[in-house]
Amino acid sequence: MKFSIIFLLLLFTSCQKENSQPIAKLSGEKLYIEKSCITCHSISGARMIGPPLNNIFGQRVFHNDGTSSIVDKDYLIESIKYPEAKISKGYDNQMNSYIDLLSNEEIEALVEYIKSLR
Repeated sequence: MKFSIIFLLLLFTSCQKENSQPIAKLSGEKLYIEKSCITCHSISGARMIGPPLNNIFGQRVFHNDGTSSIVDKDYLIESIKYPEAKISKGYDNQMNSYIDLLSNEEIEALVEYIKSLR
């Protein structure tokens, strides 16, 4: 009996870990729509009010102040919390900060979603 319970617990926890990535992606996709990111940022490559998000992760982006950055997790978190910190070249700073509107977990989910847009 003990063996059966331990086996079931191990099975359940191992399945849960495998599914955590897709859940984060789905949550990020849902947040992208619900929090109106979709209004300014395309995922198709189309130019909108803000830069497109597809294929951006790992790329070098240039800023209006002449600097550049590699888009990684830290860059995306900073851009969501402090959008005025680094303005993408050719764009105006029209994005509001989401620091008080999204939890750290929601920001992480958005980052994972953007990362998946390849």
